[in-house]
Amino acid sequence: ATAAADGNGSGDRGATTTTTWPTPDTQGAIMTFSLVDRNGRYFGLSEIDAKAADANVDVRTGCMCNPGACARALGHTTDALVAHLDAHHPVSGMHAATCGGEDRLGPRNSPFGAVRASLGVYTTMADVDRFVDWVDKAFVWRGD
Repeated sequence: ATAAADGNGSGDRGATTTTTWPTPDTQGAIMTFSLVDRNGRYFGLSEIDAKAADANVDVRTGCMCNPGACARALGHTTDALVAHLDAHHPVSGMHAATCGGEDRLGPRNSPFGAVRASLGVYTTMADVDRFVDWVDKAFVWRGD
C-alpha cells in the first residue's frame, strides 16, 4: 500500500490523535481518521458511508459509541456541543449527532465523528491495498 497525496498542497491527511504511541507494539490494528477535500473541508460521514457501501469497503463512522472522547479528540467544548444539539437536534438529541450524520460543529467545520478502519486476523495485504485504493479513488482530488 502507498500513501495517497492530499491533492491540495496542505499536507493535511485529516488524522487526529490524543495519544502518543511509543512503539508499534503498543498500538492496535485500528485506524481512526477524517477525510478532507481539496478546500480543507471535511467530507460528511454519511457521504463516506455511502461511498464505502458502493465500493464494498467496511468502515465505521460516527463516534463509535463514545461521544465524550470523540468530542474531546475533535476539540469540541461541552458548550459548543450542547448549543449544536439544541439548534440541530431538539428532539433526537445526542443519537442523531453521534451516529454518522452530516452535521458539522465548531469553527474548524470539523465533523462530530470520524471514520474507523480495523484490521483483523483474516485481513490480508490485498485488503489493505484495496482500502487505500478506495480512499485514493473516492476522495483524492487530482485536478479538474
